[in-house]
Amino acid sequence: MKIAVITTINRLHDTFINKLIDYNYNCIVVGDSKTPDSSYTYQNNIDYVPQECKLFSTFSKQLPLNHYSRKNLGYLHAIKQNTPVILDTDDDNLPTCSISDWRDLSHSYVTGPDIPNILKYFSDQHIWARGYPLELVNNTTELLTRPVSDSDLDDVGIVQSLVNGDPDVDAIYRLTSKKYTNNFQFDSGKSYIMDAGVYSQGNTQATLWINPGLFHLLYIPVTVSFRFCDILKMYVAQRCMWEHNCYFAITSPFFYQTRNAHDYMKDFESEVNMYTCLHDLLTDILPSIKLIGDIYDIVRVYEVLAKKNIVNKDELIILKQFLQNILLIN
Repeated sequence: MKIAVITTINRLHDTFINKLIDYNYNCIVVGDSKTPDSSYTYQNNIDYVPQECKLFSTFSKQLPLNHYSRKNLGYLHAIKQNTPVILDTDDDNLPTCSISDWRDLSHSYVTGPDIPNILKYFSDQHIWARGYPLELVNNTTELLTRPVSDSDLDDVGIVQSLVNGDPDVDAIYRLTSKKYTNNFQFDSGKSYIMDAGVYSQGNTQATLWINPGLFHLLYIPVTVSFRFCDILKMYVAQRCMWEHNCYFAITSPFFYQTRNAHDYMKDFESEVNMYTCLHDLLTDILPSIKLIGDIYDIVRVYEVLAKKNIVNKDELIILKQFLQNILLIN
């Protein structure tokens, strides 16, 4: 059974959730204080997690209302159902083909540089992802690659799909680029697998988690901004997954996004703290952390991030409760 995890404040018919069901996903929909509960109850192939979450009630109370981190409840419900695959996505993402077919793409294995702007290899436009260090936006270092073997494909643990339409770029790009459009098209048929030590863009927009041994890395941090939380999550996941000999793949789009309404200046305000720490995070902080390959590696990472004031110390309390619930499930 494949499960898609989504959080929404919209009515069912204003989302693309039913389209995910058409691709044979059971959907776990996490509600919040603004979510119209009646729109999701008693729907086929939808498990609705209301604001008052009874199954993980203690953990639920640690998560603020009107906050994207409540999606963590959906991950716990999916793990409890013993699913082998979790699709991490949003309610405004329309699947255009099956992301399960990602292995059929043309793959390259990226060995350098350590922080490539991978989006420019899917387009001839000058474009970068939300969460790509601004210091490197104009870097001209070329991508270093090698051919991909079947064993390389077997070692992929997380598949990040790009999206056509309104891709996951930052507010600076949207506000300043003359090429910005809400009908952007990336190249089709491509995939890049990142070697250990190579960090790339990741988010919760259209991400397929295909190794249950990594599901504890789904955790979304609570004490950073909305526009930073999923970016930080995915960089931490990459650092930890290498200890399991698992790797991160970026693919051509399997989705088209019709983006929910955003205020670009508010997005910018939410991204500032991300960009002031991001380069150091990827070049110094994460590479210097010693990990051992167990479930508590993620705690070791966040302990360092708390000391560096990237997250609040309360993050550790919430994260440990998330892991405790996973251990009780298993």
